[in-house]
Amino acid sequence: MNSISYRLVCFKTAKVHTHTFRITENPSVTNMWFFIKKKSFHLAHYMISYSYSQIITNKSIMKKTREELKANLLTALAHPNRIRILELLKNSVKCNCEIAPELELEQSNLSRHLKILVQEGILISWKEGLRVNYKVADKRIFDILAIAGDVARKQAAARIEVLEES
Repeated sequence: MNSISYRLVCFKTAKVHTHTFRITENPSVTNMWFFIKKKSFHLAHYMISYSYSQIITNKSIMKKTREELKANLLTALAHPNRIRILELLKNSVKCNCEIAPELELEQSNLSRHLKILVQEGILISWKEGLRVNYKVADKRIFDILAIAGDVARKQAAARIEVLEES
């Protein structure tokens, strides 16, 4: 049997509510909304994301390993434009229409990068009218970026030393 975890993130209080339940049929958005309505959440205040706790293939259940989850997170960060997007959203919420001109990216390129960051849970997105707003889901992602920056600086300094010695 497959189980799904739904995370509800309240934008007014920044509280995260996680619920897991078992389903016997294929998961769908309809099932998700039915479940949430039963729990009586005020849907206008919540961003809903869901993830499969188990992946079913050929009637066998395979769980993602910690290594795979870490690799997926680091892969999502492995592009200069995605890092620029995160740095821009560090202290504020912005609409994609504000991000594109500030980073001088075409809308199609920006959308592709935003989709990857949202799929990995690094960014949270929600719609307000015609605007799609984005914010960083967990500020600890900047700790990862700071560590990566320190490692890169040390590697660059070591390479410069080697070049100066030759």
